[in-house]
Amino acid sequence: MHPRLTYKLNGKTVTESFASPFAQRKAEREIDAFRRWQQLSRSFVELNERICRLRPLEESVTPQEKKRPKRSSGKSYKK
Repeated sequence: MHPRLTYKLNGKTVTESFASPFAQRKAEREIDAFRRWQQLSRSFVELNERICRLRPLEESVTPQEKKRPKRSSGKSYKK
């Protein structure tokens, strides 16, 4: 019996058989590397969220914020 790898591709289930034990070990190494990358990515996002929550609010006003349009002082006309 040949070991198989099953995964989703474009919403469909795909099953592959390994031609040799070497191909199976290669796939296992690649899967392990991908799972490590996923965990590192999740850790990075969590750390970034903590940094953003701890970062103080800036009190300065940008030039764009200073140039807000002023309210019209004219009277509005009713129809």
